[in-house]
Amino acid sequence: MKQFFSLLLLIVLSTTSFANDTSVSPNVLQSFQKTFSTAKEVNWTYSKDLYKVEFVYSSQHISAFYDADGNLVVLAKNILSTQLPLLLENNLKEDYCGYWIADVIEFSTEDDTTYYATLENGNEKVIMKSSQNSWSVTKKIKK
Repeated sequence: MKQFFSLLLLIVLSTTSFANDTSVSPNVLQSFQKTFSTAKEVNWTYSKDLYKVEFVYSSQHISAFYDADGNLVVLAKNILSTQLPLLLENNLKEDYCGYWIADVIEFSTEDDTTYYATLENGNEKVIMKSSQNSWSVTKKIKK
C-alpha cells in the first residue's frame, strides 16, 4: 500500500494534460458522470495508465483517479487539520508542537483512508503519513 500511495503522489505531481475531455475513455467519463453528475470546473489529465480528474463538488476541490476501465482508484482532497480524525489531529499537534500545519491531504480508496500532512517550522518542512491512528515521517526537507 505504501508503494501505491508513493506512486500516486508521483502521478499527482507529473501528469500530462489532455487537449480536451474527448480524449478521456468513454468508460471513465461514464463512471465519473454517474458518481459526480453535478461536478463543476472539470479538468482531465492522464499519466501512468491513470486518468486524473480535478473538479469542484459540493464546494470542495477534489481529485479522482480512474483506471482505463472506469474504476475509481482513489479520491484526494485537501482538508483542514480540524477535519482529521481526533486521534490523528491530537498526535500531530502533540508530537510536532513547534511546527505549523501547512497542508493536509486525504486519500480515500474503497478499503482505506490515508492522510498526508505537511508541517513546517523556520528550519524544515516535514511530510507525514498516517497509518491507523499514528503518523510516520515520509520526508524531511531542510530550508
